[in-house]
Amino acid sequence: MSPYCGSTPKVNTFFYYRPNKKIINKSIKFLTYSLPCFNIYKNMFYDSTGHKIIPLNSAEFLTARSLAYWVMDDGYKSGKGFFFLLNLLL
Repeated sequence: MSPYCGSTPKVNTFFYYRPNKKIINKSIKFLTYSLPCFNIYKNMFYDSTGHKIIPLNSAEFLTARSLAYWVMDDGYKSGKGFFFLLNLLL
């Protein structure tokens, strides 16, 4: 367990059964501590009222890896498109 995690990772497996199709979905769950070293990210992605935002300069710090993490956390594919669930208040 790292100094940032409050639990060891746990792998969850979900089975979805549909006509002529069985879908296996796996996820990894773990808890992180709320530490001051993470405040830089909170300040980047949440406004002063706690609402999620996308910084205007996000292209400056998004890498292929960080985008992949974002996709795995808040993204989904539908038809030929790909979407992010941002839960933004507009």
